[in-house]
Amino acid sequence: DTGIWQIALVLCGATFLMAIGTFGKQYLMSWAMNRATIDVQRDLANSLLRQSVTFFNVTRKGELLSRITHDLNGVRQTFHIIFNDLIQHPIAILSIIAVMVYKSPQLCLILLVFPVVLTPVTYFAGKIRRLSRRSIESHVELTNFFHQFFEGVRVVKAFGMEGQQRDELGRVSSTHFTRSIKVGKYMALSRAIVEFVLGLLVASLITLGAWTLSEGMLGEETSFATLMMFVGALILAYDPIRKLSDTLNKMSNSMASNERVFELMQREPEMKDAPDAPNAPRFSHEIVFNNVGFEYLPGRPVLQDISFRTSKGSMTALVGATGAGKSTLMDLIPRFYAPTKGAITVDGVDLANVRLASWLEQIAVVSQETFLFNTSIRENLLAANQNASESDLIEALKAANIYDEVAAMPQGIDTVLGDRGVNLSGGQRQRIAIARAFVKRAPILLLDEATSALDTETERKVQAALDRLIKGATVFAIAHRLSTITHAQQILVLDQGRIIESGTHDQLLARNGRYAMLYETQIRSFSGGAFNGETVSSAEGKA
Repeated sequence: DTGIWQIALVLCGATFLMAIGTFGKQYLMSWAMNRATIDVQRDLANSLLRQSVTFFNVTRKGELLSRITHDLNGVRQTFHIIFNDLIQHPIAILSIIAVMVYKSPQLCLILLVFPVVLTPVTYFAGKIRRLSRRSIESHVELTNFFHQFFEGVRVVKAFGMEGQQRDELGRVSSTHFTRSIKVGKYMALSRAIVEFVLGLLVASLITLGAWTLSEGMLGEETSFATLMMFVGALILAYDPIRKLSDTLNKMSNSMASNERVFELMQREPEMKDAPDAPNAPRFSHEIVFNNVGFEYLPGRPVLQDISFRTSKGSMTALVGATGAGKSTLMDLIPRFYAPTKGAITVDGVDLANVRLASWLEQIAVVSQETFLFNTSIRENLLAANQNASESDLIEALKAANIYDEVAAMPQGIDTVLGDRGVNLSGGQRQRIAIARAFVKRAPILLLDEATSALDTETERKVQAALDRLIKGATVFAIAHRLSTITHAQQILVLDQGRIIESGTHDQLLARNGRYAMLYETQIRSFSGGAFNGETVSSAEGKA
């Protein structure tokens, strides 16, 4: 009885130690895998944050979404393979081989053909990798389709485009299926050949071993029992060898995702600060555009020979038809893009030579297409200035003519706005954006058609808020209604990327040129009871 209890205790102790070992192994592998994945995720995010606006303009959203979801999962799978399968299976194989060598060094000579087993894996690795890359590209198309559908669902519904969308989805998903199944086909073929070669190896070992044993070529120390043990060991090695081949196939498959992730991580931004770049000077005198030119594509200029200066505290308005280059010119001020010709200076210092972040600290933006984060009103305001106090936020909301409406909400300033501020009206979103600019208290203000597409009463509230916002600031404004910029110290009239007129409202009317024509056309449109916005459109589409 005592012996039985001792055996039971030993078994319990051994089982407990095995459980502890299993927990430790699984936990450490999980920690290492997740730590490595999070590090890659952080590095990928940092790389994206370093990129300029140009990069996001030319890269499809579906491409980026695929890299940070599908491809990042591929990286995670790679780490899982490395920390689990790629360590476990080779150790099992080497352990079995060590026993085989110990029992019969002569029979182990047959194992010299072992590399033949993995030949199919190495042969198919390159093909699987290339096909995986193509499969990922078709996945990008699929992701891009859904992103575009979600963004344009109102247009799809309004124009009855459901049938077209179904056809397009069928085409894209069919392409993705075809490419993905090719990857699966070659992985299955590789595994089938490995299993066939393994079977041949076992059969060859039995046949050759039996023959050499019967001829006495293995020596007296090698018996039939040894041969059978040897064959049994090889059969035991079959499963880890097969799993190792599967692991290598999975590695080839996931390497395509790894390449795409690391390509993005290693991508150098179009614009970056020099290592010793100084901070931008605190704006105190003037901003000068000196013979500035810009082109999105080589040989296709969007802005040409742009030269003007703006004094501190003044307002410069940009006027022109759609495609004249107004928004592009505005985007050069915060260096969303770098001029391809000429220079922009602040108090005599070229913006190309200063730290971009230090310059952006001095700029606030209120645009026509207001973007709000899917967080609370408070957090949206604090995005402009993390050090703002509660009283600063309330003061900003009051100045933006939105405080009473915010206070009436169930959670007040802590109300969550929804995706892109979907829970607010257009005018409310615009005034929250103005409040955010108030919180920043930047000396330079960029207004990109901030009062367009609003009803008369809402526009009145927004315009009153803007009038308070621009007091004392240096303002650059794209004009939607010319009546809102008649007090500007400088009006620039753009046409096909060039400044064709400049001056004050009265000066430009006296010249009876393009500005006077646009102004008179707009006045007649209003007096006729309608306003043809396209006549003096300031739409933010790039030239």
